[in-house]
Amino acid sequence: MLKVKVKVKDKRFSIPVPYAVLNLVILIITSKGINRLINKELKRMTANSSSWKLKEKI
Repeated sequence: MLKVKVKVKDKRFSIPVPYAVLNLVILIITSKGINRLINKELKRMTANSSSWKLKEKI
């Protein structure tokens, strides 16, 4: 069990996270399908980055 300490404004919380949940999240993040989707979106975003800059200036 991993204890995550969180501080929000003036309150502190300690959230217990089981290793099984942690391993599941790591498997999902590092899966091929998720990485493919992330890479596809990053390519799409960088291809359209020039149009984003134009919209921000207007």
